[in-house]
Amino acid sequence: MALITIENALKECLKILAKNEVPGVQVSSYKRNRHVTISRTTGGHYQVTERGYQEETFHLPEHDLPKLLKRLFKREFPRSRKLRVIKLSADQKIGRTDLKTI
Repeated sequence: MALITIENALKECLKILAKNEVPGVQVSSYKRNRHVTISRTTGGHYQVTERGYQEETFHLPEHDLPKLLKRLFKREFPRSRKLRVIKLSADQKIGRTDLKTI
């Protein structure tokens, strides 16, 4: 995906992950220097990796995902208006910063 507004980024990520067509999604800033990676793990759980102002990894169930993503987007992208949403395929390494937008 190309650049989308920050208001739609959360909805778009959840919609892509709900379709179960890709193993993960990476949301990054315009300059691609900060990103949040969401990847599906076993049993309906997700691994969320934050790389930017802070570097943390979270393991949580699906129902806690929207609240955490909203908090991380505010922390990592405080002045951003547009974000890059990248669908990750199975062969792409999670957390890469040189990925092309889809």
